[in-house]
Formats: sequence, C-alpha cells, structure tokens
Amino acid sequence: MATKSATILIRRDTAANFTSADPILLLGEWALETNTEKIKIGDGSTAWTSLGYKIEAVLTSSEKTSIGTAEQSANKNEANGYCPLDAGKKVPLANLPNSIVGQLEYRGVWNADTNIPTMPVAASGNTGNYYIVSVAGDTDVNGITDWEIGDWLVSNGATWDKIDNTDKVSSVAGKTGPVTLDLDDISETNDKKIMTSSERTKLSGIDPLASVKSKLNATAAPTINNDITEGYGVGSVWIDLTNDDVYICVDNTDGAAVWTENSLSAAEIKTMYESNDDTNAYDDDAVSKLGGIEALADVTDATNVAAAGAIMENDTIDGGNA
Repeated sequence: MATKSATILIRRDTAANFTSADPILLLGEWALETNTEKIKIGDGSTAWTSLGYKIEAVLTSSEKTSIGTAEQSANKNEANGYCPLDAGKKVPLANLPNSIVGQLEYRGVWNADTNIPTMPVAASGNTGNYYIVSVAGDTDVNGITDWEIGDWLVSNGATWDKIDNTDKVSSVAGKTGPVTLDLDDISETNDKKIMTSSERTKLSGIDPLASVKSKLNATAAPTINNDITEGYGVGSVWIDLTNDDVYICVDNTDGAAVWTENSLSAAEIKTMYESNDDTNAYDDDAVSKLGGIEALADVTDATNVAAAGAIMENDTIDGGNA
C-alpha cells in the first residue's frame, strides 16, 4: 500500500484581527494567534470572542524543565520541604531555627564531675541549648569550674554561660515566696534583743556620738528642766549628795524630763561598792590614815623615818631604843 502524506494548515492571524473579525470556527477547526501562541478550537456555533482557549501557550524546553522540578504543595511546612509565607510575605517565627530566635532548648542533665555528656564547643548551631547539672564537679567549661547540682549551662553561640541556681535564698524565717516578716517571726537571743517602741522613744534623744552626761555632786533633786538642752540623756545619773538620793533619767524631752529615784541612797551605794573584793576602794579608816602622811614623804630613808619618830621594819629595839 502506497504511503501518502498531507500537510495540515491551521488558521492563523493576530489576536487583534481575530477579535475584530470575531469569526465562528468550524467544528474541530484550530486557530492560532500568531502573536500570543494561544490556540482555540471551534465548535461550529460560538463566535471567537466567546470561545475559550484550549492551549494557552507553547512551552520552551527550559520551561518544561522548570515545571518538572517545581516544589510540590504537599511538601509545604513539612520536614525537608519548604516553609510558607505569612500575610506580610515574611517567614513565620515558627519556621525559624532556635539559633536565630534565641529560644532555649533543654538538652538534658550534665555530670560536671565526669563531663558526661561531653560538652561541645559553643557555636551558632547550639545557641540556646542548655543542660542542668545533675552531679557537682569542677570540669572546666570556658573557664568556669564551680558547678553545683541545679546550675544551668547555656550556650550563647560563642561561649557556655552559667546560670547559678545554688546561691539563691530558699526561705527567710521559714517562709518562701514574697516574704513579709513581723516580730512573731523573729526570735530573740542572749545578745540580740527586739527593741520596743517605748524603748526607741527613750533612745531617740541620745546623740549616738556623744557621751551621756551625769551629775554626781548635786545638792538637790533633778527637775523637768534638767533635760536634753543641758546635755542629759536617757541613762544619765544624778546624785543628790544633800539628801543621799540617786536618780536615773528615763526621758530627756525638752522641758519635760523624767527622772526616776533609785531606791538606794548614796551611802548605801558606797557601802555596796566597798564590800566588793579588789575594788581598791578606800574606806573611812584608810582615808584617815592617809591624811596623816606628809605629802611627798620618803619612807625608804632610815634618817627620815627616825626623825619622824617611827621605826623601820628592820630596826632592832634594845631597851626601848632603836
């Protein structure tokens, strides 16, 4: 059988000419817009301007290659796929790596004694990674060797930093959280006492840098005017020699000083003082004896002693004469 060949010609014109003429293509007739390379196929009844395109364009080989390697929508937001864009055409934070957003990522516990797991060199790839010390130790990490249980080891991308969680105060007077203390929460000791409001009031009039003034040779009792203006303070002592009375200042307010009378007289205080051992106090007999000694007398020279009619301890008495 002889082989026959034929040439099929497609109707051709520009898009503008087809639109202007608005022809009705025969059923199955092809027409090509030469300037757009778009093709329409007639149905025998629909005018050109109402007839849809069957082939939008002829693809080049590079375009075909690009279509073949295009990413599939099923891979969007999937591992090893691609991330979407938000309404502002930006990558959402959820799709950014921790090394960029600075998010902390717990990596587990770390034995600071044996360095297990071995701590890697801090780098951008482990920024935000952190470990919690489970065993205390002195492993050197970026010059830090003091590791206690509970401390954190955090990478900032260049070095490992320590968050010290072992030096924090766990409680105050048995309380935790935001603590507010009152007097009931504090216990007194032998050398630490809680001062009352009245005691603070009494002490408020005392100059902390000044000595408390006392009057030890008064001839009358103190009055309300023997106050702070005269230098007296709480604790000042006032001795009335005329009436043998002793007073203690308990309030030195200007014009309203308060002195309390001590139950002991001056003579009683003197007696009590002299009754103590090793006070080196002179009683009345000792004072009388000392009054008979000449001032600056030399009692170590035998001549002076003999001239005074006295005898020395080492003198020999013979017939009443030394």
